[in-house]
Amino acid sequence: MARIHANADPNTVAWSDLAGKLGVSRQSIYNWRKLPGAPTEPNLEQWTEWAASNKSEHGDLNEVKRLVELERLRKLKRENEVEEGAIASVPEVASFLQKTAAAYDAMLTQKIDVELPPLIVGQPIAEVRKICERIHDEIREITNGGLQKWANGKNSSQ
Repeated sequence: MARIHANADPNTVAWSDLAGKLGVSRQSIYNWRKLPGAPTEPNLEQWTEWAASNKSEHGDLNEVKRLVELERLRKLKRENEVEEGAIASVPEVASFLQKTAAAYDAMLTQKIDVELPPLIVGQPIAEVRKICERIHDEIREITNGGLQKWANGKNSSQ
């Protein structure tokens, strides 16, 4: 316990008690003591005034620590959500989109480049339109039913 002399300033406290009275860590006080203009004695009133006047210049260390902890918790929450399957990671979404785009390309190639030309050769324009409309309906049915079910020109749901 720190001794206080009869004529001592009542605002003077032990260095070890100053951090608790200011609501910061002892490490904060240690770091702040190195800053220009910081009080040289463990005077609570002087340190309170100094901390208030230098808050914007040096930042509120408690606020910084709070924000760092919130960010750490946000990252942990996201990791847990990914592990639980509640959300997908960016690489998983990118992979899914690449596979889906490839499946759409394969399906359109099958329908338009492979199946359509033999059906319209020599047909009058009105018949070509009907055939194209039918192929378009097939494409719409495949996409509405789920492209993932379609494989190699065959709709696996049929």
